[in-house]
Amino acid sequence: MSRSTQYIGLTQKAKNWLDDHCEPMESDNSTFGMFGEKVPLGQWKCNNFPGWENWERDIIVREIVQETPWSGGPMIFTCLEADYQNGGKSEMFEWVHNPGVGEEEFDVRTGELWV
Repeated sequence: MSRSTQYIGLTQKAKNWLDDHCEPMESDNSTFGMFGEKVPLGQWKCNNFPGWENWERDIIVREIVQETPWSGGPMIFTCLEADYQNGGKSEMFEWVHNPGVGEEEFDVRTGELWV
């Protein structure tokens, strides 16, 4: 088996939420794989952020690396970071560690991993 970088990315819930509340923007955010290859990460503008409808600024949401466990190479699991444009930020839609995932190692649909 050859070793390689495995970009797993966001949970399905995160992807669905972005589709419902945000629009993609150009991003200069990235990380790097095991051979130095650039792995681009997404960025979105959200002006329909639940609970923040009267907020005066767009909320910028960035894909960030949550963790990179090893299984034949680094596995890049990402989550979202909301930047409220006032100095405040919060992470959301993080992957959950669940040993019940078993040998599959991760499940994008449930947002669970065990590597």
